[in-house]
Amino acid sequence: MIPASGPPPRQPAKGSVTVIIPAWGEVPTLPAAIDAICRQERQPDEIIVVHSGPGDLRARLAGRHPALRVEHHDRRMFAADARNLGLELAKGQWLVFMDADVMPADDWLAHMMAALEAAPGRFVAGAVGFARPGGYWGLALWAIEFSSVHPYMPARVMAGACTANLGAAAADVNAVNGFPGHVGSSEDVVLAARLRARGLQNWFEPGARVGHMNLAGFTHFAIHLWNLGLWSARVRQREALPGDLVVRFPPLALPLWLYRVVLTCGRAIRWGRGLRGAFALRLPAIVLGSLIWNAGFLRGLTGRRHHH
Repeated sequence: MIPASGPPPRQPAKGSVTVIIPAWGEVPTLPAAIDAICRQERQPDEIIVVHSGPGDLRARLAGRHPALRVEHHDRRMFAADARNLGLELAKGQWLVFMDADVMPADDWLAHMMAALEAAPGRFVAGAVGFARPGGYWGLALWAIEFSSVHPYMPARVMAGACTANLGAAAADVNAVNGFPGHVGSSEDVVLAARLRARGLQNWFEPGARVGHMNLAGFTHFAIHLWNLGLWSARVRQREALPGDLVVRFPPLALPLWLYRVVLTCGRAIRWGRGLRGAFALRLPAIVLGSLIWNAGFLRGLTGRRHHH
């Protein structure tokens, strides 16, 4: 259970809220994630779980929340397709996307909606902490992957988002045709870029906090970071995104690993007071993981080029 992070700013409720969760396979963390939504100070009007693959979860999740709807498909759906199906089914004015392996703090949705309703024309990236460290490699992966949305980062306008914890108006997400397919793990990067191109402010709200259930082990650490780097390069071959200069001039990509190390550790040194020791112990893993990410990125650049 993630404790509440303090009172959110008081804002009047202005519309209905749908929480959308993609899931595949057994997803042992999902029932606990639904239970965490049941404890929210502000309750959603609708929860849509789009589940695919083995292990139909409808019976297992039945009755956990009065507003829960579970859509099951035997054929595997990738996360973007599952979220888009949830988008088609959603009735809420506001959409909040979360993953099946995160645990929301009790005031998560209250903070998310306060940030969304505080100003027109914005979408909100919430914070991603950790509910399970995942040992040495699991915490190192969390440090690298989510460094821009760690809970210690200040509220600010940013250039990015994470589909593990993201809120937006349904009208805006529909206007950009939802989540892009065929971009692997970069769907959140593309969606955020398209929403910014629509004129929306990209806001980070640290109070809207979830805890990620980090997986342990070096194998997962290495494969996941390789894939993140690979798709980061591939998506920049077909989309106009920040950093796409390295696609046109590949030698510029060679030192990207160092940039990621400096950025990740610099954020922790500046703001993450309680985690500096953990970051120092994992510095070798952060360096190695950034090199693996960079290798995946370079591999992505060697594939077939896509024009914007």
